[in-house]
Amino acid sequence: MKKQVTMILVCLMVITSSMVYGQQDRKKFGVGLNTGATRILGDRAGKGGRQSFGFGTEGVFTYRVLPFADVGVTFGYQQLRYAFTKNLPGSITDMLNWDIKSNIDVMPNSNFSPYFTVGFGALNYQIRNSGLKRVWDAEILGGLGVRYQLSSVFGLYLGADYRYGFGDTFDNVIQEGQWRDAYMNFRSGFNYNFGSSRSQSPQVVAEARAPLYEIDGESNRRNQDFTTNATDPSASSQDMAEYVKLKSRIDELSSKVDSREQEIAGLRNNLSGRRQRLSSLEQQVEGRPATRRPRRSSMSGFSQIYEEALTNYYNKNYSEAISLFRLLLSQYKEHSLASNCQFWVGQCYFSMNQYPKAIDEFGKVLAYRRSFKKDDALFFVGKSYLQVGSGEQARQAFNQLISEYPYSEFADEARGYIARL
Repeated sequence: MKKQVTMILVCLMVITSSMVYGQQDRKKFGVGLNTGATRILGDRAGKGGRQSFGFGTEGVFTYRVLPFADVGVTFGYQQLRYAFTKNLPGSITDMLNWDIKSNIDVMPNSNFSPYFTVGFGALNYQIRNSGLKRVWDAEILGGLGVRYQLSSVFGLYLGADYRYGFGDTFDNVIQEGQWRDAYMNFRSGFNYNFGSSRSQSPQVVAEARAPLYEIDGESNRRNQDFTTNATDPSASSQDMAEYVKLKSRIDELSSKVDSREQEIAGLRNNLSGRRQRLSSLEQQVEGRPATRRPRRSSMSGFSQIYEEALTNYYNKNYSEAISLFRLLLSQYKEHSLASNCQFWVGQCYFSMNQYPKAIDEFGKVLAYRRSFKKDDALFFVGKSYLQVGSGEQARQAFNQLISEYPYSEFADEARGYIARL
């Protein structure tokens, strides 16, 4: 029964190792050398004989399959020393072993980590001066140890494992019906790791930013994230055009979402007047059917000019972009994206280092009753004041941004600028 349970455990270990090997996403090799002592267990115990420690050494080749586990192959030589009785000279069994085992670290992220070992292998041994031929056998093993990683390359380890053989002839003593071939391995040694990972984890490359008080070379945050790519000769013009269209569409959708949220809030606060308002809207639609088509046409015209203006901005054609945005402001004063056009005018002047004009244009954005560009405008007003050396006015703009829009994506940066003032 004991043999059957052991065989099942060995099979499970082999299957598990194969699964881990197939699922690996790292690849790290290692070689090692260990020496130590070996002591026989089993037949000699309790029969008047004696056992002593024999010499053993092994070479190890490992393949790390997980951050906390490796699979290794070992080849070694060891001696089993014993005597049949205390008064007789001792005998020596010379053994060669080939093992496949897995070492699993308990604390893989630490330089010092306990580990445990499971595995199986093959033996070839001969008892000195016995006249017997060399014998082949199989063994299973399990053990514990500790590793100490000196660096990413070198490490030391100390361990012991308990090994069972499937035969009963280590010492030329056979007891029927008993599984007695067993011995202990005590080993210490070093390992050397080399090679590279087969698939590296993606590395997150952080944007290198100058200190907050060094503004001269800083990019224009969110609104200029794509400026470099747009002017890069290797960038695709088709990708740029697609981006501008998406940007324009996002602005329009954001405006519609903002408008719908305001409308929903108004309807919730004035449910009693909903029917009257819907009736009024229906009368307007019935009374002015001809005005709907021109409005759709004008909306289409706005989108085309808006996209063209954005394209000019990202291509650094700031003067042309300003002309187009001003054209939209004159023809579509009531458009939901009018404040966006005003913001981009200020952004163009900011990009041309004309900071006083930029301050004036961003200030006009703040005059709109409804605009989702107000926090953007306040942020760049503050930056513009910093560029012209007006620290106190910059502080006021940043404080207003933090007070009125505490959840803005610019709030943290504004606090950083204030801390540096």
